[in-house]
Amino acid sequence: MNNWVMFESLEIKRGGYYVKYDPLVIGNAESKPFVSVRIIDDLTISECKEIVEMEYRYWFKRFPVPLQVNLRYEKSREHYCEQLVGCSYVCGEELHKFRWGGFIQSELDKAMPTETELKRIYKGLAFTTSSEAQMKINADLRSRKLLKYWAVTTLVVFPAIISFLGWSTPVFAAISLIYAWYKCADKWLAINGQKIKSEAEVAKEEEQRLMEHHHYHCVRNPEAFDKLKHENFRINQAKKRDDKLELMESSFLEQN
Repeated sequence: MNNWVMFESLEIKRGGYYVKYDPLVIGNAESKPFVSVRIIDDLTISECKEIVEMEYRYWFKRFPVPLQVNLRYEKSREHYCEQLVGCSYVCGEELHKFRWGGFIQSELDKAMPTETELKRIYKGLAFTTSSEAQMKINADLRSRKLLKYWAVTTLVVFPAIISFLGWSTPVFAAISLIYAWYKCADKWLAINGQKIKSEAEVAKEEEQRLMEHHHYHCVRNPEAFDKLKHENFRINQAKKRDDKLELMESSFLEQN
């Protein structure tokens, strides 16, 4: 496996949109820096075009590496920038040498910095290496193995020990019998509706009842259920976006 270095992404909230910059991954020959411009407000397609080109120049000045900038919209709209320029992304190899369309491979090969230069360009950004990622994976695997060993111990070994002690020791046999009687009595009271339920049990039963009630009506009216699913998805996505924007750094981009 090739060694790689992955740098942190940067997100900034602008006026009417937000932007995310993903640096190039060192060690991945197919990786390129990528900027995603997400339009929130009802901006004209000319304004969207200008924003993308301004963002290209801003990020290329900050990190001079061949760059692609993609344009996306948070809300459906009647007119899109693609109708004006033919595509939804800008690619370029130099600060003032970019186009609406793909990279020019010969120019890209000449303009791409070396690994040493990239480390200097991205200096100051937090990063993760392939060796660090592998160490985390190994630690997770060890944790899962320990969990499996603990499950086997508690589900197999401990019950076997208790059974042996119950068979060989009268005291443990009596304790096991009393516990079995308790479980039987508890189940009997639950079946006959006489068991005093905890608040958590009452809440769980009410949740189950509501789920069955909703399922019944969803089966009866699948078209309305599909509409509700799509509406809930839209609301959840908008809430996630708004929550993320609340935490995001704000910075307005000056005309350049």
